[in-house]
Amino acid sequence: MDWAEFVHPEDLGKVTDTFEKLAKDERNSSATIIRACHKDGTEMWAEFTASPIVEQDGNIIGFTGVTRDVTARVLIEQERQKFFLLAESSGEFVGICDLEMQPIYINPAGMQMVGLPDLAAAYRVKVQDYFFPEDQEFIASEFFPRVQRDGHGDIEIRLRHFLTGEPIWLYYYLFSIHDTDGKVLGWATVSRNITERKRAEEALQAERDLFQTVMNAPRNIHLVYLDRNFNFVRVNEAYAETCGYKPEEMIGKNHFVLYPDPENEVIFARVRDTGESFEVHDKPFLFPDQPGRGGNLLGLDSHPGKRFHGHGDRPHLRPC
Repeated sequence: MDWAEFVHPEDLGKVTDTFEKLAKDERNSSATIIRACHKDGTEMWAEFTASPIVEQDGNIIGFTGVTRDVTARVLIEQERQKFFLLAESSGEFVGICDLEMQPIYINPAGMQMVGLPDLAAAYRVKVQDYFFPEDQEFIASEFFPRVQRDGHGDIEIRLRHFLTGEPIWLYYYLFSIHDTDGKVLGWATVSRNITERKRAEEALQAERDLFQTVMNAPRNIHLVYLDRNFNFVRVNEAYAETCGYKPEEMIGKNHFVLYPDPENEVIFARVRDTGESFEVHDKPFLFPDQPGRGGNLLGLDSHPGKRFHGHGDRPHLRPC
């Protein structure tokens, strides 16, 4: 058979170039990686090494060749190159560590994110050192054991910036790396910087806490905030105490499930749908969830611009 039948058409030129070079210098042997065509039609990668056969008069009369199947090695190298191309260009934190949690690779975005100048500096730092001391116990005793058991895990956690000491919030995803036999070789992470989101959440929570503090400050005024479906979103302590609940127990519950009243529900819906405000006073209000208890007096007059505060002598209802 013609040896060329075993060579992939696109790599045939590489083989002929090898033979031409050997024909000019019989002392050399040459190795090259080519794609070969298996008898069954599948492709394989082969390391092809050829040497000239030289007669005593110096004439080359042929070639010897040794071909070794290196398909697995080539595919692994291709995947490695794809990984590093992706990692090097990614804006996320990409890192790999061994079983002892010693970093063996961090991409440029990751090093910049945590303030490491180069890989040499990264190699001197254990994975545990990236976390704040108050978080290390949780990472060591809960998170890493879960990852070891399941093969992967994710968490929102702070990392320490090595230059400034400032916290960096990451969505931290860690997963195990295996060999072809399934043996764990190390760990890899692809993590996203969520610092701005966490700061926004913290600022929003601070505003909510401040709002709740302002709502709770007046002890003789009953304040609630309902959504469009009349579910409790915010309840001040005075209102909840009057109703026999703690504020957190009322959150998410529906006003007219707790206190069904068709007439009042029509009033609430009208305010919601028209934008018109109402002042309410001297109208009976019952507590059906507390049968043994009497009622409060509420009433209704139309007064645009008023605000609903809740149960009491002169509560107000206003859309927002």
